[in-house]
Amino acid sequence: MSTERRRYFRIDDSALIKYRGLALAELDAARAQLAAHHVQADNLRTALEPLDARIAEMMPALRRESRVLAEAIELINRKLGLLGAALVTCHGAGGGETRDEHEPRSVNLSGGGIALRARQALPAGSWLLIDLVLLPANHALRAIGRVTDVRCRGEDAVMGIEFEGLREADRDALTSHVLRTQAQRLREGRERK
Repeated sequence: MSTERRRYFRIDDSALIKYRGLALAELDAARAQLAAHHVQADNLRTALEPLDARIAEMMPALRRESRVLAEAIELINRKLGLLGAALVTCHGAGGGETRDEHEPRSVNLSGGGIALRARQALPAGSWLLIDLVLLPANHALRAIGRVTDVRCRGEDAVMGIEFEGLREADRDALTSHVLRTQAQRLREGRERK
């Protein structure tokens, strides 16, 4: 199956999301800021990779020596990963009017975009700066999005948003998350039968 087709698989999921509207005059500056953010994120990942590799090398010996110590180190490493994701998102949508403050919420997710409920939906054609954290892996990503459609649902509206400026590595992580979650749900459904 092609990568392009996988991009359009959709799942209902829960994620942390923060976004703010961008005026048309802010769009070029936001794109430049997004590019700078991606460079910083890449530099951080590059700096952390050897440390993660070394921890992975040491874990089998640590498990043989002390399962408790190995588990404690794994927990600390996960905690540091969560703090890193929080740091990335704290410097996120920043400035301007924040529409949401990183609370877990139900979303419909694909490699190409997201749909979410909003009390005050932005009109179709509006631009957004989006910080998204995929759960439970806590993979943080940032993108610019454009509201493609708005559907009323009771007091709320559902905004359909197409991602722009999403790095291929983030799009791949997003697509993998969608496919992995879908496969897990299918397995769980078969096990219940």
